[in-house]
Amino acid sequence: MDRLLRLSLQYRFFTLVAVLLVVVGGLWSLRHLTIDAVPDLTPVQVQVLTRSPALGPVEVEQFVTFPIETSLSGLPGLRELRSVSRYGLSAVTAIFEDSMDIYRARQLVSERLTRVTERIPPEYGRPMMGPLTTGLGEVYQFTLRGPGYNAMALRTILEWDVGMRLRAVPGVVEQRRGSGDRRGRPDAHCGGSRVWRSADFRPRCG
Repeated sequence: MDRLLRLSLQYRFFTLVAVLLVVVGGLWSLRHLTIDAVPDLTPVQVQVLTRSPALGPVEVEQFVTFPIETSLSGLPGLRELRSVSRYGLSAVTAIFEDSMDIYRARQLVSERLTRVTERIPPEYGRPMMGPLTTGLGEVYQFTLRGPGYNAMALRTILEWDVGMRLRAVPGVVEQRRGSGDRRGRPDAHCGGSRVWRSADFRPRCG
């Protein structure tokens, strides 16, 4: 230790340069750390979503959820299967071992979905994999309502006005819409009056 101190005092310039290099390297490492303040503890999982607007929870479970679960069971590295069947929606989550690569897991699920799609009638919906997100991802839900608007008008406004602007927002991975009567683009009408689009997403009837 005494020798190190003597060398540091003897070669002060080089000592100062070494200290500056250590400080710069530490600051650079601090800015490029891959560890988050809140670590992501989400397991390796792939979600399969199927929209079946015409089915209730029992029918969704019988005709959609159960075939998907049966098809996904036995996948390499699969640890657990979870499912939720609601009105018009089936959500099946396949949870894999932590050592499984997420892209490999999605490939395995995609291959099984190709087979199970043939067993589900087209009118019951088409199974699709959910977006590649983590448990720390944020989900924002909202409802579009308006006095005097029917379901078709609200659905048209949601798809062609609100939806297009949401897709342009940075960081949005996916958006899903439910309910409403789906139609083509002709400008929606409300009580026979034309609905005009406004910048704040609040069309008015008049």
